[in-house]
Amino acid sequence: MTVPRRLRDTSLDEVELGVRVCRSWVLVLGVVPFEYDDLVIVERGPGLRFLERSSTLVARTWQHERTVVPMDHGCRLTDRVSLEHRQAVVRLPGSAAMVRRAVEAIFAHRHRRLAGRFGARG
Repeated sequence: MTVPRRLRDTSLDEVELGVRVCRSWVLVLGVVPFEYDDLVIVERGPGLRFLERSSTLVARTWQHERTVVPMDHGCRLTDRVSLEHRQAVVRLPGSAAMVRRAVEAIFAHRHRRLAGRFGARG
């Protein structure tokens, strides 16, 4: 996903709640834009948690809650995602399954990147 230059050094605590933060593009192979997210953070905390309620190209409503819970040797990161498809997407046969697989692949990729950056422990 892209992040506008003006936000790269911004902490989640600095983001105004309930206001569109930016449009972030999801890129295939890091190059080709195929989906966007009009990012809105509606809740923060307690602890390392946020709730995003945004709209995307395929979803009228996209809700993403992330929690990070400290553990003895690292942390447990949990993402919960729900969405309401736009009507044009609903009418396409197989589209819901395709979107589900894409979301699963995106989050699996994100989790691998986070584990690589911060050091996953088994």
